[in-house]
This record gives sequence, structure tokens and C-alpha cells, in this order.
Amino acid sequence: MAILAAVLGLAAVPAAASSGLWPPLDAIQAEAYVVFDRSTGEFVIEHQADKISYPASTTKIMTALLALENLPPDLETTVSENAVALGSASSKVGLLAGEVVRVRDLIAGLLVASGNDAANVLAETLDGTCEQFASRMNLKAAELGLTNTHFSNPSGLHDDSHVTTARELALLADHAMSNEQFRALAGLGWYVMPPTNLHPYPGWGLLSNSNRLLLFGESAFQSAYIARYTGVKTGSTYYAGNCLVAAAELVDGRELISVILGAHDADRAGSTFIYSRTLLHEAASQLLGPVPTSTPEPEPSATPQPPSTPPTPTQAAMPTQPARTQTGAAEPTDQAGFWSADPWRTAFILLLPVTLAVGLDGRRRRRKPIRPRRVR
Repeated sequence: MAILAAVLGLAAVPAAASSGLWPPLDAIQAEAYVVFDRSTGEFVIEHQADKISYPASTTKIMTALLALENLPPDLETTVSENAVALGSASSKVGLLAGEVVRVRDLIAGLLVASGNDAANVLAETLDGTCEQFASRMNLKAAELGLTNTHFSNPSGLHDDSHVTTARELALLADHAMSNEQFRALAGLGWYVMPPTNLHPYPGWGLLSNSNRLLLFGESAFQSAYIARYTGVKTGSTYYAGNCLVAAAELVDGRELISVILGAHDADRAGSTFIYSRTLLHEAASQLLGPVPTSTPEPEPSATPQPPSTPPTPTQAAMPTQPARTQTGAAEPTDQAGFWSADPWRTAFILLLPVTLAVGLDGRRRRRKPIRPRRVR
């Protein structure tokens, strides 16, 4: 099944999800987590909410917010060599020194692809250097009352002084999601980078969101309480562990924001996505009461349905709101249903051409053996 998922290009759900059980609240293994109700301004669930933690790339929520508040979306800016001087393991959009890019596309690259290069370009465009931009970030944090938050760079790369808390990150996300431009870009599953002077062809950067709740929410992370997932940002470094700020609209219309910081077992049953689904579901159950008996609680899917065909550059340039999810398990499309209904049939179809090719090649080799020649 792992090979099949890789061939189909599916984002795999951790193995424990296939057991049919979502982890309970007390099974969440993370340094800190919260769930915030945007309609009341109250925290529904808290665990070490004020513990000082590293935010990793959830930092980019602040970077995107400041860019949207201070730069025209259609402003064109030039990428510097310093902005793209990043290590090979650093997450990037793929920008090149000397490339002319719009602010809107940089913010999309920041939120969808978590591009550290895009973060650096935005910081330099606004304040000249990343260090000066970090000062702006800290002024904004103080304005929002985030007294335990301090930023050292626009991307979230590790620095011992670059810290926040789960509570304050939720408050920052709440403020950012009130910005309609931020909300639209933070909720995108896909984004297609338009042509530039150094990438003259459309679609040179096909960006898919690292937040699986946005890509597979309808098929893999359903809940009787959740109408749809609406954002926001992933993050991961060695020191920070795995982090996720997630937002979801409930069936009654209210929106919750969950924050998980310092989850270090993402390859086991407790990925940040499964944990976030548990947090949001449990908070919603406290707010809305028991699930109606006529609506059975859906189980996690072992093989989520693949996302729809990526949008064209024109479609991606105009962010759209995701379609609402019906309560319960989503019905797959005809094409997706064919591939996922019988995994063994799918594996046979996909591997049959390889098997035949190998067999035919072997027969050809046996048909023309290399015979030794007598030397005279």
C-alpha cells in the first residue's frame, strides 16, 4: 500500500489512522496546544498554552500579514542574491537573483510553499534587510499584546531568541485571518506562479500546500462538526519539532483556530494533522454537544482521495474559497473512486506494464544469446 500511495502521488495518512480510531485528546504528544474560538475570543482547550516554544515556519503568518498591510499586492520587486542564499534543505519557491516578482505571488509562495526565499524578499522589499524587518515584526507583536513573542527573522529559521507561545500564536492567527487577502491566500491548496523575467513560461512553480488539512480535508480528516478547513500554516525544524496552526469552520458557522507546537513524532500515529483534527473535533463537541445519532462519526481514511487537477495560472491567480464539505464521508469522484475502490486492482494495473516490459526484455535476451567464437 505504501508503494501504491507513492505511485498515485497521494499524501499518506499515518498508519494508525487506518485502525479506524482517531486519537483521544490525552494521546496528543506535543509540547503545547490550544483551541481558540474566534466568535467568543475564548480558549476552549489549553495545554501548556504559555510555554515558550519555537514557532518554525508558522512565523510566516506575521511576515505575510505585515507584507499585506504595508505593500501593494501588485508591486513588483527584484530578488537579491542575499535573499536566495539558503541551504539546500531550506524550503524554497525557487526564486532566482535578479528575478522580478509581484508581492502577491511572493505571499502565496510564502504561505503555500513555505518559501524562505519569498520571506526574505518580502522583508528586504519592506525594510531593506531581514534584521530591520524583524524589528517591525516585534513592534507588531507588541501592538497585538504578544508579550512572550520575539522574532529574529521573517522565515522561522532557528534562532534561540526566536520564540512564541501557543496562546499568542493563536491570537496572531486570529488577527491575520481577519484580513481577507491573508485569508484567501492562507486557504489555498494550490498556487501556480506566473511567468517572470527569469522564468518566462507559465507554471514554472506549481506550489502545493504542505497543510494536508487543506488538500485532503474532505476525504481524510472529516468530522461531523467540521464544515471545512480554512487555513493556516505549517512549520517544522529540528529544534521546534512539527508545528501547525489550523483553522476550521464548524457546521454552525463559527470558526476555531488550533495551534500545536513541538510535536516530535510526525511519522507515527500522531501527525500534527491528525492531532489538529482531534483538537478541533473535541473543542467543537464541547461547544455544540454530542453528534446527532443520525449522523455517524466518520473514520479516518487510510488512502485519501487525490486533490483535483491543479488550477491553471489564471485560476490560481485569483484565490477562491474552498467548497463546503457535507457532514460525513465525502463521495469520491468517478475517477478517484475507481483507483481507490480496489487497491490490489490498482496496483496490478500500474505494475502490469513494468512486468510485461521486463518479461519481454528477458525473452529477447534469451532469443539472441552471445556465443563464444573460436579464435584461429
